[in-house]
Amino acid sequence: AFTDTYDHELTPFVTSGSTVSLNYGMETTAGGMEGNYWVSMQLISYGAANFNLDAAIDEIISPNSWEFRSKINPICADPKIIIQNTGSTTLTSLTITYNVLGGTPEIYNWSGSLDFLEKEEVTLPILSQTFWNTMATTNVFEVSISSPNGGADGYTNNNYAKSTFTKPAVYSGGFYLQTTTNLAGYENSYTIKDDQGNVVMSRNSMASSTTYKDTINLPYGCYVLDFLDSYDDGMSFFANSDGN
Repeated sequence: AFTDTYDHELTPFVTSGSTVSLNYGMETTAGGMEGNYWVSMQLISYGAANFNLDAAIDEIISPNSWEFRSKINPICADPKIIIQNTGSTTLTSLTITYNVLGGTPEIYNWSGSLDFLEKEEVTLPILSQTFWNTMATTNVFEVSISSPNGGADGYTNNNYAKSTFTKPAVYSGGFYLQTTTNLAGYENSYTIKDDQGNVVMSRNSMASSTTYKDTINLPYGCYVLDFLDSYDDGMSFFANSDGN
């Protein structure tokens, strides 16, 4: 199973040419069950930065059909990317150009402060939903960066990225959300938010073993449905007696 990865900067603890021992330990769970993990590690050594002024696109978070980002995709709101400073000079500004293949590019001028190898998640605003509507047969998001600190980028091969993505479902007219709770309905709630994060509809404190049929009739736009379970065990879980 894919698990979290952790990066540890070891430079302060080593001297060039020296030998270093790495140890790791694990805690046992309550009840004394033993942890049993196969651990993969990589030790990466590096020298000084190759470039004085250089920025990179590290990842496209959304829109992206990559399964690792499936929990926050598909989207119809603002794209999100991760940028990185790969130059020795502190990165303070950057021009970011982005579009859906076949669409009109939009530009975002980022400003901040990133030291060498530091990263930042950047939200790229779109003017309207027309950003997503193009005549292209394949859904491809493109993004490029330029003019770090207003100057020339030292290495351009990391300045462009693209991702394929799936568009959200489109509904016209009114429809309804039907929910049948289990024996712990009080754990469940939902919100519907617009692309600005405003809650336009919600339901809380559901009764147990009850069916709700909520009519949804919203104006044209982009919305996100978050269905929550306060006990984090979902509405059908073999390890409890909440039913389904």
